[in-house]
Amino acid sequence: MSRPKVRLERGGARQIVESGGSIVVQSGGTITLESGAVFDPDDLGLVHYDDGVEVGFGDDDDVLLSFDGTSFLVGALADDTPIKVGDGTNSFDLQWFGNTSSDYISFDASANVLSLHGAVTALLTGGAAAAFVAARLGKTVTEGLEIRVIDEVVTTTNAVETNLTQTVPAGAVILSVQGNLDTLIVGDASGDNLGVKVGIGTTATPNKYGLTSALTQNLKIDTIPDWAVLSGAETVCVKLAKTDGSAATEKFVAEGLVRVRIVYAVCNSLDNAA
Repeated sequence: MSRPKVRLERGGARQIVESGGSIVVQSGGTITLESGAVFDPDDLGLVHYDDGVEVGFGDDDDVLLSFDGTSFLVGALADDTPIKVGDGTNSFDLQWFGNTSSDYISFDASANVLSLHGAVTALLTGGAAAAFVAARLGKTVTEGLEIRVIDEVVTTTNAVETNLTQTVPAGAVILSVQGNLDTLIVGDASGDNLGVKVGIGTTATPNKYGLTSALTQNLKIDTIPDWAVLSGAETVCVKLAKTDGSAATEKFVAEGLVRVRIVYAVCNSLDNAA
């Protein structure tokens, strides 16, 4: 049996629609049940909706609210439907809590301040390989100083070095470079057979951004380099290195995995004047 559909309309009328018929209760009216009981719709109090029951808002159910037994769901009929909290005159101070009452995000409307409290951390994950804009300090989405992230798992080839697929652009300042040997890295005993470490750097300087202590899985590189503006685009590579960090001529065995994460700052030119 289908559930009645309750529609609240402008002007105060309450309409309960079921099986093609309807009961309209004007403001101030009452409903008499078959048992003879009389109730005022204003006294209904809490309305309960079972799992999976959707509550619609708008003439065409433009927004739907429901609970599926695990998650509270908010659905939109049209893409890019805005949600506005407050109106710029009467606004809300918001709090969003984590696992404890001291871990929360707050927005103070009168002070225009968004704050992270307790153990709350802003995690900017970045994209796979392609540079991801983690933060932008600008008036629009197309201008200002950007903090970008390259996060790529490099698969070694049977060569002395393997390049990342993304380059760091000219004019950028590299803020940090991190690496992890996701697998054991192995040299193929070719060339000088002296590859005992992995460097993250450039062809000319294999350890420019750090050097592992060996080739063992899960060895790390964590480097904050001296900040300098790159005069040209820079190709960063993973390279087999000797004990002293200089380039080895030994080649990688293919299919080793090295994760590299580069965070850099770069300017996006200001927008054109109208």
